[in-house]
Amino acid sequence: MVYFIDHALTTFASDTLPIYQKGLAELSAMVGQKYPGIKQFADASDEQQKALMQEISGEINAGNGRRRQATTSTNFFQTVWQHTLFGFLVDPAGGGNRDYAGWKVIGRDPAHSFAPPFGFYDKDYPGWQAAMAATEKK
Repeated sequence: MVYFIDHALTTFASDTLPIYQKGLAELSAMVGQKYPGIKQFADASDEQQKALMQEISGEINAGNGRRRQATTSTNFFQTVWQHTLFGFLVDPAGGGNRDYAGWKVIGRDPAHSFAPPFGFYDKDYPGWQAAMAATEKK
């Protein structure tokens, strides 16, 4: 996923680089403020990381349900979330979805599987009958 996002930030999603820069700086500041002695997100425990992600995502636990709360880092979280989904589901040729992991989760066979019912949908297309007749002669 990291490779996909790195590639995205230098190519098709380069306009989102400032969102990452600002969001990562805010996240580092938040880590240090909430958990003194911890300088970066990666050094926080799993529980601390989860709490930070819930906070920057704008979700807070309100009894049995969840409600949205606006935060300053919402654009950062949403951008990372979106790029993570893209990387998870993209064709591996696009730099993500290593070993077809995303496609396995959603049940998509990585083999090329387009098999349109030729002749049904395009039967009224001009020239279809002539092309079909030429194919049948071969």
